[in-house]
Amino acid sequence: MSLELHGTVHRGDFQRHVDVTADNGEVVAIVGANGSGKSTVIHTIAGLAALADGSLIVNDTPWDVPANNQWVSPEQRGCGVVFQDVRLFPHLNAVQNVMFGLRSGGVKRNDALERAMETLSEVDAHAFALRTPASLSGGERQRVALARALVMKPRVLLLDEPFSAVDERSHADFLQLLPRIVRETGAIALMVTHDHSDVSAIASRVVGL
Repeated sequence: MSLELHGTVHRGDFQRHVDVTADNGEVVAIVGANGSGKSTVIHTIAGLAALADGSLIVNDTPWDVPANNQWVSPEQRGCGVVFQDVRLFPHLNAVQNVMFGLRSGGVKRNDALERAMETLSEVDAHAFALRTPASLSGGERQRVALARALVMKPRVLLLDEPFSAVDERSHADFLQLLPRIVRETGAIALMVTHDHSDVSAIASRVVGL
């Protein structure tokens, strides 16, 4: 599997030409100053924003080619997205948050519960499966958000400043956890970060904006 983005991303009046390539099983870091368009790249790959021109091709399938009116909707792209603010549902406990996408897709409750618990275990979050987001630390919430993305078995994992709200110990844990999961699943991972130590620790490739 491979991802190739060559074109102009935009949001409002902002535009920037970018060239991003990634292969399965690797973590690609997207770095740059504030306002350089890093998050816009993530949103474009996820299908939350469209290219102004150029092309986004994933595994030889055109996801976004404006010149040919080719467009794959966000729900059909198979992307898992982990935002900086995690965006967990406050009224659901951890395992219910992880189950949500599966249940929305028609997976039976018992099957969804089993898969959710397995994925929470993969990110060392099974111990607080029944706790609500308000009772979790920043690092614990980030683990649940990562599990929620991974349980859908994404082809592309998109992380927008995923470690900025976690404590030092959780940060160190994630630096070991993320590359392992990406290798084991064969997903493509793209991570926006300001932290150069993160880049040197886990990125196999760096895209500067």
